[in-house]
Amino acid sequence: MNILYLTFYFEPDLSAGSFRNTTLAQSLAQAIGKNDNIDLITTSPNRYKTYRQTAPAFEDKGNLKIHRIDVYEHKNDFLGQIYSFKTFFLNVRKLTKNRKYDIVFASSSRLFTAYLGYVIARRNNTPLYLDIRDIFVDTMEDILKNPLIKQITIPVIKIIEKKTFNYARHINLISEGFAPYFQKFKCRSFSYYSNGIDDEFLL
Repeated sequence: MNILYLTFYFEPDLSAGSFRNTTLAQSLAQAIGKNDNIDLITTSPNRYKTYRQTAPAFEDKGNLKIHRIDVYEHKNDFLGQIYSFKTFFLNVRKLTKNRKYDIVFASSSRLFTAYLGYVIARRNNTPLYLDIRDIFVDTMEDILKNPLIKQITIPVIKIIEKKTFNYARHINLISEGFAPYFQKFKCRSFSYYSNGIDDEFLL
């Protein structure tokens, strides 16, 4: 079985998404069979301007292959993030163009990594599994202050959201509080796994 795993953030980057997906990918690699393979595609560290950590463009860890794509250091500004994701989107599509996968899995907080998973899964007629860490429409409602830009942008995001979530075979949500929002989509298979907390912080 060949699994495509998409996440914008991964080790050694520093973010909740990086910590979550590093642990998840390692656990998945241990759980699958010896003839199974995970192609994990992510970005080179780019989350913080003040944190500069190099990482190889490719790592072969047995049944876990890690591909890192260089993206623009967006410094957390909105337009920079758009440009960074455009670079990621185009490079992932190019990298996966001639590869066949049995499952596409995408972990996403800003929707568009999930949408990228949808594009690839739909192209290959492959099941899509999602890990959703935020409701992007709500985030954009708060971020966009210009009424005209908001009026144009939000409907487009909702179309992308509908296509992505309707196609998904299964969706994991980081909080059960998200459940009511997702009832409007065709997907009816959900799980709820939040970000973990190390035992020492619970003592």
